[in-house]
Amino acid sequence: MEGCEAARRRNVTNVQMIWNMLEQFPGNEMLRAANDARAETGYQIRVPHSSGMLEGRYTLETTFPPNDHRRHRPRSWLVNGIRKVETLRFLERDRTLGQAAIQWLLAEPRTMTVLPNIYDREQLVEFATAPDTPALTSDELARIAELAKTNFGVESETMNYKGTMSYADIAQAPAAASA
Repeated sequence: MEGCEAARRRNVTNVQMIWNMLEQFPGNEMLRAANDARAETGYQIRVPHSSGMLEGRYTLETTFPPNDHRRHRPRSWLVNGIRKVETLRFLERDRTLGQAAIQWLLAEPRTMTVLPNIYDREQLVEFATAPDTPALTSDELARIAELAKTNFGVESETMNYKGTMSYADIAQAPAAASA
């Protein structure tokens, strides 16, 4: 909500947000709010690889070390994420899936910078060269958008986290703010 309101009312020029192919909400809503307000808001994108999922390296045997935040996620996050990633393998032509994830973000004109987590030299080279790989085509972008509409063919899990924002919250925001 704050990100949407920053564009609508304050014309904030720079917002940092989590946004990636697998986690498009609430980022898409923030972009929509900025576009609707004709704001000059640009975005610094965090977690562009959905906690590593969009690097395409996880398997059902993947385990995370004790101090890794992903270890505390439900197993369904890993299982469902792997299933979602399989629907995106078509993007791996002349680029890795990790590079395609960055190219997806760079297709949005409001993206100012992408801040991937980098753990070794191999990732540094892979992610730094992403802009040199083929940009996603309009057909690829449309296919991703269609996949996202169906949660990439994976049944949506009920989210029950403190601070979770719903689509209804956004729809009611302008009316609530003017009341």
